[in-house]
Amino acid sequence: MTSIRERAAVFLRQHDRKKLSVGQHDWRYFTGGIGDPVLLLSGGAGISIGWLDLADALMPRFRTIAPDYLSSVATCAELVDGVVAVLDAGGSIELTTAPR
Repeated sequence: MTSIRERAAVFLRQHDRKKLSVGQHDWRYFTGGIGDPVLLLSGGAGISIGWLDLADALMPRFRTIAPDYLSSVATCAELVDGVVAVLDAGGSIELTTAPR
């Protein structure tokens, strides 16, 4: 088994680190792989590199998008706006909502 440092180094080599300004916030996220996009949302501290093992497993078939959550985001609306903008920029897909 490889160490967390070695796996993190592979993740950083295989993923592009990107930045996107949304409102007053600069969102940072990683994207890698090809195919249909998969958005990886973190819990807790909201650090995207926490997905390093899952992102690696998904990359052969999917494009992974993993944003960092910002401590400067004060409302749920700002969080949703940022995550949607990152998905739109990194995923190049149309967002749809389920019928009500």
